[in-house]
Amino acid sequence: MWVVNDKGWVINEEGKVALRMLQSTPKYIMMGDKTEYLWTVSRNISMAWVNQEHVDTLLKTVRNDCNCAKGAKMFILGDQTHVARWLGLSDR
Repeated sequence: MWVVNDKGWVINEEGKVALRMLQSTPKYIMMGDKTEYLWTVSRNISMAWVNQEHVDTLLKTVRNDCNCAKGAKMFILGDQTHVARWLGLSDR
């Protein structure tokens, strides 16, 4: 179903990387090349599968919705535990 590469990325059979959003809300993003992503929430985890070429850019994205977390990252890599929970394959 997925593998973990030497960078620690969880990659699905389509070659896309699990990227978790640090807020449990849906989120739509369009990249500069018009690629669209939608973070969906399942089991209180907001995650999307993204193209490998967008991972570094998205990981650098900071929150700008409040000044309480100035410079706080918006996304992190999804790990195997969170991916399994998000997909409904694990209870924990």
